[in-house]
Amino acid sequence: MGPSEVAKAFVSRINAHDVSGLCGLMTEDHTFVDALEGTMTGRAAMQAGWQQYFQMIPDYWIRIDTVLEKGGVIALFGAAGGSYSKGEAGSAAAKWQIPAAWLAEVRGESVATWRVYADNLPLRQLMALEPR
Repeated sequence: MGPSEVAKAFVSRINAHDVSGLCGLMTEDHTFVDALEGTMTGRAAMQAGWQQYFQMIPDYWIRIDTVLEKGGVIALFGAAGGSYSKGEAGSAAAKWQIPAAWLAEVRGESVATWRVYADNLPLRQLMALEPR
């Protein structure tokens, strides 16, 4: 698998909410950087992080529209969305969708770094972390 295919497989595992599959595509020293520059390092930490995220956003999805590759660095552009589980189930207010981009650094057939670029204000508002 080439670097773009590894990154696309990573997105597929995210969309399937397959935490074991995600971890299988990570380097042992994998680093995740969220849109607010928060970081988490290590496969074990990421396993717990993804499990918690999928509990909070049970229908989280990523849609990729464009992929650019230079060496082992892959830029993906598209959108992300889902429903915040503590919102009113099934209500439009609990759902969110945002334009987003991701930068993956691929080493061999594993993702070493996964960086998110997105304005996640709609989700933070649903979580009552930001005023509406």
